[in-house]
Amino acid sequence: MALKKRAGLSRISSINKLANQLMPVFQGYRPHSTIDISTCSGKGLTTELALASLLFEAYEIAVAERVRCQSIVLSSRKMVDSKMDHVPVGSLGQVGFCEDKAVEWIPVKDFDTDTWVYAPIASLYFHPGIFSATSNGLATGLSFYESLMYGLLEVVERHAHTWALLRKRAFSVRNYKSQISAELKDELLSLQEQGVQVEINDISTELGIPCFYSVFVEPTLDGMRSFNSGVACHLDKKTALESAISEALQSRAVSVSGSREDLNEKHSAIGDSRVFSFWYSSDSKEQRDFDDIISLTAISSLSAINLILETVRKNDKSLGRYLYYTYPSENGTYVTRSIIEGAEQFGLCRHRFGQSVFNYLKGSIG
Repeated sequence: MALKKRAGLSRISSINKLANQLMPVFQGYRPHSTIDISTCSGKGLTTELALASLLFEAYEIAVAERVRCQSIVLSSRKMVDSKMDHVPVGSLGQVGFCEDKAVEWIPVKDFDTDTWVYAPIASLYFHPGIFSATSNGLATGLSFYESLMYGLLEVVERHAHTWALLRKRAFSVRNYKSQISAELKDELLSLQEQGVQVEINDISTELGIPCFYSVFVEPTLDGMRSFNSGVACHLDKKTALESAISEALQSRAVSVSGSREDLNEKHSAIGDSRVFSFWYSSDSKEQRDFDDIISLTAISSLSAINLILETVRKNDKSLGRYLYYTYPSENGTYVTRSIIEGAEQFGLCRHRFGQSVFNYLKGSIG
């Protein structure tokens, strides 16, 4: 496969049966990766969809790990002095940044005005700098606007997740099993028979876009809890729900297979009831029927983007410009990065108030 070669994949393994799961999950290995994690994964209700998911994820990471653009090197203070429009670095969740520190900047597009704005190269590429490498807003599509839509939805879901956690504002979803596919229904039944606790959280409230956070919790041999989860956002609530459950299944398969050893300690730690029991304890949250959650409708990827932006900005006044970057790519695929100024990152050590929360969590876990 041409995409497999361009993504730098050496081999692909099926891992769902290692976790005694039915839904296909594939793990890919990228031995020449320039970032710390050399594996990627994909899931889907069919083998073909799972392989496509893996190939797209591997390809977008491969595209974003090698800088192929011209940049300028200026400090944030000098950017202001030069009157060059740029992304306020503080809105990207950096920790310990100094205005006088030299930063590489590259131009990105403002979606609303179609004008150029400068953003730190390290917020777009897996490039050493003031930010940790992150895939936030990185997406692949078969059309330009499809790619932008998926990236935007990812930024929104991670923002919604962070606010729901810190504000303790989520709902335990009831009556959702009748809405999901027969394959996912069988999967959840199988997990529950294995002693896995399943909790579906509705975190749509803050932003007005259907968004779910699914959580699987099970005991481990060392007396802790293994915590695997999936978050997804979509205009259609059924699609969002099924995607969140599928992502949690993928996370669990990857964790059980041992192909991401860096996740095991974290998943056991954040399963600690002193820290995140809010997510998997239905008693600590209000209940909400799935039927009460409202889907939104758009006729195209472009109209979906406009509807998403209109809705989230109406519900969260702290969100600013929507910026995007298009990577050089091939094979008829589009790879883009979406940034919303002010949106929180999906990592407790990265968002604006994240350092104090992260220190608290480390202290709580010991």
